[in-house]
Formats: sequence, structure tokens, C-alpha cells
Amino acid sequence: MEKLTNNLLKEIYEDEISFKYKPGKFKPTSTHLNTNQTPFFAYDYLNFNIEKYSFNHPDFLLGDYKLYFSQVKKIAKIPLNNLINYHKRSDYFHLNKPNLQMSEILRKILGSEKLQLEDLPTVGQFHLYTPNDGSRKAPRIHFFIGPLTVFYILLYDPYHEIYPVPHLISENTEAA
Repeated sequence: MEKLTNNLLKEIYEDEISFKYKPGKFKPTSTHLNTNQTPFFAYDYLNFNIEKYSFNHPDFLLGDYKLYFSQVKKIAKIPLNNLINYHKRSDYFHLNKPNLQMSEILRKILGSEKLQLEDLPTVGQFHLYTPNDGSRKAPRIHFFIGPLTVFYILLYDPYHEIYPVPHLISENTEAA
């Protein structure tokens, strides 16, 4: 196994092949094959420019940071095929096709306004928490899946607005 790994690394180095996600380089379906590989987390496309969904958002508090790393640690131990097949709507983990808002955000973050919907990567989100106290805050962390099961962390959505739950939309509208 070590010899195989060394040969692969040598070929990658010699051919200057990179498995880092770049728009248009990989088809979305080729980046997350059903695999027992556990995800890696990368921050190459972390948003600091779209203030509403930035990790610099004033509502991203110390407790949120602690929960974020707790969730990352938990997810990093689950093989990708288990996340896709068994945790789709459980353990606070979801995979989605990019909706209109996420498509616009991805194009902006990836720096490619011309990317077609079918060329956008598969996106996902995981919850930090959903309060039962009537608070509007229900933070979600958004990512996309790149080659070799890399989860590229993108956004902090403090009020669950990118993929809102229909009943929360009406409650938030009434509260505003």
C-alpha cells in the first residue's frame, strides 16, 4: 500500500496534477463517489466577502465556534457513503442541489459567473443548532463536496435563510 501511495504521489508531482477543486475541472458527479473515505475539510473558498453569510458575522459567537468544531469532528468520522445514504436528513446533515440563492453565491465565491447549474458542485449543510425558544437564530454551515471527499466550507448562515424551512419563513416574517 505504501508503494502504491508513493507512486501515486510521484505521478501527481511529476504531472503537476492537483485534486484541489477548480470550477470546470471536475464534473460534480465525479467528486463524491460512493466511498468509505471519511471527509476532509478545506477552507480554500471560505466566505468573508458576503457579510450576511460570513464567518465574521457578529452573530457567530464563541458557543457557535465550539459547536462548529464539535460537528466537524463528528462528521469527519463518518464515511461519505454513510453520510449520503444514511444521514441525509439526520444527524443535522443535508446534501442539496444548489438553489437559486446558493447558485449565485457559488458563482461569486468561485469567481465564475458563467458556470451553468449542472456544473456547480453538490452542496451540503450541517446544523449547529435549532433553538426551541422562539429565537430566529438557527445557524447552518454550508459547504460543497470536492474531489477525494473534501468538504470545502463556504458559509455561515445564522438564520437558516439559504435553504429555509417553509414554516420558519412565515414565523420570521411575522416576527419582523
